Amino acid sequence: MSIKGVPTDAACPLADLIVAGEHTVASRGLARQQVADLTLFAFAAGESVSEERYPADTVYVCLEGTLAVTRGGEQALVPAGNCLRVKEGVGHAVSGVGGSVVKFLQVNA
Repeated sequence: MSIKGVPTDAACPLADLIVAGEHTVASRGLARQQVADLTLFAFAAGESVSEERYPADTVYVCLEGTLAVTRGGEQALVPAGNCLRVKEGVGHAVSGVGGSVVKFLQVNA
């Protein structure tokens, strides 16, 4: 798998690799292969993505702010520095919590 967009000369905060403009959701693919997809997301305050399903397990790693993952009406909060796995085929929606930007890494594998 080839990973792109991540510095090789010096370490940097992963959250610095993506920026959300006002009232936007931004994404940046780091790797897309048959085995796994790695995508950075940045949600402006109040932004969300409606329910989606993936054919593989999904891991959300929150980098900044707090991410809410809603499955079957149940909401799980994922604060910065934490992660949560959603099993393959389970419908779920993601959104930021509070009035600030949320940044996270989504891994589908």
